[in-house]
Amino acid sequence: MSLAVLELNDQALLIHTEQGQCISEPGFAQLTSKGIETGEVARSIAWRSPQASFNQYWRQLNQLPLPSSQRWARHNADIAFAQIEHLLSAVDAPEKLILSVPGSFSDEQMSLLTGLVDASSSQLHAVIDSALAAGLDCQNQTWIVELQLHQTVVSLIQPQNKGDQGSIDILQQELIPDLGIMTIYNSVARHISNSLVTDYRYDPLHNSEGEQAIYDQIPTWLSTLAVKPDITISINSPKGELPLILHKNEIEELIESRLSNLTEILESAEKTDVVFTHSGAIISRLASRFAAARLLSANQGCQNCFSVQQKIALESEQLHRIRSLK
Repeated sequence: MSLAVLELNDQALLIHTEQGQCISEPGFAQLTSKGIETGEVARSIAWRSPQASFNQYWRQLNQLPLPSSQRWARHNADIAFAQIEHLLSAVDAPEKLILSVPGSFSDEQMSLLTGLVDASSSQLHAVIDSALAAGLDCQNQTWIVELQLHQTVVSLIQPQNKGDQGSIDILQQELIPDLGIMTIYNSVARHISNSLVTDYRYDPLHNSEGEQAIYDQIPTWLSTLAVKPDITISINSPKGELPLILHKNEIEELIESRLSNLTEILESAEKTDVVFTHSGAIISRLASRFAAARLLSANQGCQNCFSVQQKIALESEQLHRIRSLK
């Protein structure tokens, strides 16, 4: 039977099949007259059509009615189901599915989530904590940092080697509710806006087209600043193209100012390694205090699941969220 791993980090949901198919898309949805668009298509018009845009439905996975009546969705669970179905169909609907789920999902949300998968075209094979999946090859006690769209989960994992009977466990998990990739993007967008107001008396965030253009380009700008001390960007406006220099040290200060809770957690355990999943690349590359942290590849957690799928199968005879493997 064909097998896939679905990693539910809404910054970049990822589905990876055993045959090598790999699809990733952000947790954005657009409710249109024709149905529910998800992923990059929805993100690319989110600021232009904010009334029809949704990006909190994974963090707030529930069956509470949406603020306004919608033709294609009654609640966040309907939107999440549409994205699950889209991802499954993109990799030819695998027969079996391993869910890799962050520790931020409550037991109630997990119950709802398993019901969504049961209603899909795939059979739920197992559920594993995504921090455990990401850290399966760690040799020392390690903090795993998972940056989502609107929040961050920090997990302390402990490998124990006893001859051939090694094990790895999650000892502790912390949720940072005010640190997500959108928190960082919003700070950078405001910095750009303030600079343009000062230099040109123009605020690109006061119109939807300007907002969309800024948020479309922020990821690229930040990636470039990770390897350059400054870059010159150009912002389209009614006055023409407005040049602006972004300085790495200023952006680093913006990001660092958001990291006090994360730093406090990571410093609470001595002699502990720090690993960022790929979703935290911006922090590890632009916050100098984490320059020594290891950064995982985007599909590391999924690949780890495939490599230990027999152990996962033994743990999933009674379906539960796997937080320990032997």
